[in-house]
Amino acid sequence: MRESKLKRISALLLVAALATTLGVNGIYAKYKTESSKDVEARVAKWGVTIEAVDGGFSSTYTEGGTTVASAESPIVAPGTSGEFNGLKISGKPEVAVKITNQGTLTLTGWQVNDTFYCPLKIKVGTTTLAGTSYNSAKAFEDAVNAEIAKLESTFAPGTDLSKADIPKVTWSWDSTDDAKDTALGNLQTAPTVKLVLKATVTQID
Repeated sequence: MRESKLKRISALLLVAALATTLGVNGIYAKYKTESSKDVEARVAKWGVTIEAVDGGFSSTYTEGGTTVASAESPIVAPGTSGEFNGLKISGKPEVAVKITNQGTLTLTGWQVNDTFYCPLKIKVGTTTLAGTSYNSAKAFEDAVNAEIAKLESTFAPGTDLSKADIPKVTWSWDSTDDAKDTALGNLQTAPTVKLVLKATVTQID
């Protein structure tokens, strides 16, 4: 009986000792470092638009005092010129961007005495391609389309694309072969020229 009491007393003393030890330890000072930081972001603005606008060919030209006009449709004629500005790019993206281009030139009926003859010159950026340098419509079309595909512009974040210096595609008819030019104008079915431009604006990785 006495041994049992001693065991109980010993157990109580052990519990008391542990409680005292834990209490004392909680009183002592200790090193402690904490840190927190809130991080928040929003999506960068894109806001790029590409709009189709009139341009490229006209039904009326006044150049060098000579007026060319058609009541029916846009035309080209000796001494005329223009800019293929059928696309307007605008926006001020908050990311760097690259602008690439794709062109599809289609020439129909440019034949004099069954031989391809196209006096048009098409300037892509700083490169000028003359139709008279090619022996077929396809060769001239392919050359112009390939040159347009080379056009590539890159711009830093925050650039106002509506004011950016984007390479242009222009055309002119300044041939000096009056006889062949006149023959084109007298064809029963008038030759036609069409250029489709496609621009793509992509974020730079």
